[in-house]
Order: sequence, then C-alpha cells, then structure tokens
Amino acid sequence: TSCRIGASNPMYCTGLGKALMAALPEDEVRKIVKASGMAKKTEFTITTEERLFRELNEARARGYAIDDKESEVEVFCVAAPIRDASGKPFAAISIASLVSKMENDPARVDAFGKLIADTALTISRSLGFRGDRLFPDPTP
Repeated sequence: TSCRIGASNPMYCTGLGKALMAALPEDEVRKIVKASGMAKKTEFTITTEERLFRELNEARARGYAIDDKESEVEVFCVAAPIRDASGKPFAAISIASLVSKMENDPARVDAFGKLIADTALTISRSLGFRGDRLFPDPTP
C-alpha cells in the first residue's frame, strides 16, 4: 500500500489522528474508538484501547504523536494538533518519512517531533490560541 493525497485512514493508527485524539478528553476518544473500531491495518497497528491510551499519554508527555508503521508499513510519521482561539483541537500537521530513515534513530525522531510541535504551536497561536501546551498533561 501507499499514502495518497485525499486518502482516509482511521485515527487510532495514524500520527495525525493520534495527535488529535491526544488533545481530546478521554471520553471523546472512547466515542471515536467505539464508532470506528480498531481493526488491524498492519502487524504494528495498535488494536486495544489500553495500548492506545498508553500511546496517547506518551504523545502528551513527549509533545507529539507517532505513527510507526501502524497504518502503512513503509511510513513513519510525527504529528501535532492545531488548536483554535477557544483551545479546541480542529486540525493536525505531520511530517512523514520512510521508516528506514527514522527507525533506530531516536534523535532524528525527536528532532522532527519537536519541529512539528513547535510549528503546530506557532500556527495555533496565530489563530488565537493562548496556551503554552498543545496537549493536556499526561494522565498517570
């Protein structure tokens, strides 16, 4: 498979989707998961709510979400949400790369993750967002 402009994938297995879900309250995430289910797209797809919530908490703590071969086996993605003036997450941006360029290189992943998070915060602030963080604090 391959990424295509205009293609649609479930939120639970994409960087963009997980960035948006990590910015939402838990009850809203549960509604999304209930409506979509959690079918396996690749051997790396997260397919349980427990694992998804663990991943969302990690995204909140690090400041960006990751898709590591979960939707497409050749694709690695870092993503962050964009918030409007009311603070509501309504969009997300990402950087996608070939897995071979990112795996086994945590420094590169973190550099791109921080770049996308800083860019998302800059865009959010230009839209009137007044917060300092794109994500709520991770739940313990």
